[in-house]
Amino acid sequence: MFIPGINVLVNIILWMILIKEPIFYDSVAFYATKNEYQILKQDKLYIFSIAFLGSLLFLVPVLGIFVYIGQLILFTHYNLKRLKELRVE
Repeated sequence: MFIPGINVLVNIILWMILIKEPIFYDSVAFYATKNEYQILKQDKLYIFSIAFLGSLLFLVPVLGIFVYIGQLILFTHYNLKRLKELRVE
């Protein structure tokens, strides 16, 4: 905790872990079925990158207020696009 670089990294990783799953479920709760949840979870790299980007933006004091909304919009946009592709197949 007393080493600044590691402290920032730990905060980003912890925030990413805490926020990734709830935002994922919030973004497709009304639209996806149980089976589609499992298929959508296969796109872990993109979901990880959105959560990481949002966690980095939480460090900027002015942006920290709006980051959750921005993350939710990004997650919803990607997950609904992916859900549409899955239903077309």
